[in-house]
Amino acid sequence: MSEQEARRSNIGLRSELEEDELVETIGLDDEEWAWRKEFVGFDGDDEANLTELTELFETIADEFTRTFYEHLTSYDETTDVLERSDRSLEQLKETQAQYLRSLGANAYDTGADPGYGGDYFRQRAVVGKLHSMLEMPQKHYIGTYMLYHEVLITELFDRFLEDLEVEDTDTAAVTDRSMELRENILSVLRITNLDLQVAMDTYFESEAKSIWVDALNEMINPVIVIDEESEVLVFNDAIEDLLGISKQEAERMEMWEIFRTNETHGTKETVIESVLETGEPVRDLETQIENHRGETLDVNSASVPMYDENGDLQGAVGVFRDVTELREKERELSETRERVTNEVNSLARDQVTTSDELTETMDDLEERVTEQVEMANEMKEELREYSATMDDVAASAEEVAAAARESQRLARSGLETSSDAKDGMDAVVESVDELLATAEQLSDRTAEIDDIVDVINDIADQTNILALNANIEAAHAGDAGDGFAVVADEVQSLATETKNHTKEVRAQIEEVKRQADETVREAGETTDRVTEASENVEAAFESFEEIVSAVEEAADEVEAIAAANDKQADSVDTMVTMAESYAEHSEAALEAVETTRRVAETQAETAQQIQTRIGDFADEMD
Repeated sequence: MSEQEARRSNIGLRSELEEDELVETIGLDDEEWAWRKEFVGFDGDDEANLTELTELFETIADEFTRTFYEHLTSYDETTDVLERSDRSLEQLKETQAQYLRSLGANAYDTGADPGYGGDYFRQRAVVGKLHSMLEMPQKHYIGTYMLYHEVLITELFDRFLEDLEVEDTDTAAVTDRSMELRENILSVLRITNLDLQVAMDTYFESEAKSIWVDALNEMINPVIVIDEESEVLVFNDAIEDLLGISKQEAERMEMWEIFRTNETHGTKETVIESVLETGEPVRDLETQIENHRGETLDVNSASVPMYDENGDLQGAVGVFRDVTELREKERELSETRERVTNEVNSLARDQVTTSDELTETMDDLEERVTEQVEMANEMKEELREYSATMDDVAASAEEVAAAARESQRLARSGLETSSDAKDGMDAVVESVDELLATAEQLSDRTAEIDDIVDVINDIADQTNILALNANIEAAHAGDAGDGFAVVADEVQSLATETKNHTKEVRAQIEEVKRQADETVREAGETTDRVTEASENVEAAFESFEEIVSAVEEAADEVEAIAAANDKQADSVDTMVTMAESYAEHSEAALEAVETTRRVAETQAETAQQIQTRIGDFADEMD
């Protein structure tokens, strides 16, 4: 068995590990692990202590392993990790027991050196890497070491207490035994700390690798990564879809089987493997491949070698781009271009023929347009003479219409004056009616005031009687009624004065009433006279309206005659203008015919040139 084979197990995931490469990757050389031991204080005394504890490790290994896995399997999260292993639970327990024994003088691997040198740290790196490959979270891995600490420290204390019970020891001996216990515990903690350091290094190495692996797996372009032995490391979803096989299937195939080069290109050599051999990249390579679904694809690829920080070749990366659809579009475009070229060439030939026919037609049209120009000029002159005659007739009609409009204006003015007189008379009638109504209302009001004066007079009489009675009562009261008598006198005096004033008011009311009656009588007579005058004005107004209507009708007829003459004159002018325009258009048409003929000749030449250029273009494309 070679040294390399001795360092690898053919069981489970460990068969996939290159252990020396792992140790080199995490930088765990002799100098590094020696520094770590020094840093945590692990020295020869710790080695001696752990060697003495070998018997303890062996004694408790089986029971500890049973307790250890009972703890792990009581949690779903850690149970899931164990189920990902390709080893049985009994095999895992045996491995765990062997790990505990290796904390002492026993080596973890058969054939490995015992102790705490290079082999020991390599073994710890392998343990950490295997757990990382099983995707056990770091918190689970670190957490299991508490079980080690709990079991080992508890066992050491139990032995310490047993020694105190069976031995007749003095204080100095107890102190020495305690110090021994302390050193043993520290030795256990130091070695497990070193184990954890190495394991975490492998976790970090796996995470660093997984970052770029995950990135390549997420790329939308098809990607394959192989190591220096042509083993598949990355085979992302895009390349699975491109080639029609899964990563698991690809891992069981040779490179030429994956890409079917022997079937499609008659060779078992692939581009990505040639890159491994030469160390030189191959970029922008376009070829056809046949995938495992039987589809022929056009692909563009780039394959480049991968080197580590020391410049050593580690593998190669191949990136592909499916350009099948693009090439199909290009082929379709080429076919379309050829078809368009043929069609344009045909059209150019047709254009030459059409241009020749158009030239002949233009020659005939030119003769016809020349004749139209001469006829148009003759018609223009005749219409100009007729237009001058119509202008004279229109001028006479305008003079008659002007006289009619003046008569119409005077009639309307008289009508407006009659209307104003009628409106004034209506206003007078309305004012007299209002005056009559006001006088009647004044007469009615004076009657009402007369009634009110009667009431006031009655009240004054009653007040006078009450004042008289009050004086009588005051006299009966003697001296006590003097003040009351004074008031009664004043009231009686006021009543007398009120009655006198009432008589005066009544006399004035009678005078107002007489005058109001006179006003009503006179207003009635005025209304009759005004009404008669208004009827006369109304009759005159109606007669004037009939006169105005007759004048307006005559004026409208005259204006209609004048407007008809104007319109006829305008029509003649329009005809003259149209004739002039027609003559101008005929001349322009003649020029256009000549221009068109020249354009047709030029077009024929251009069509001939197009036909020539299309032929040259077709030759170039061929």
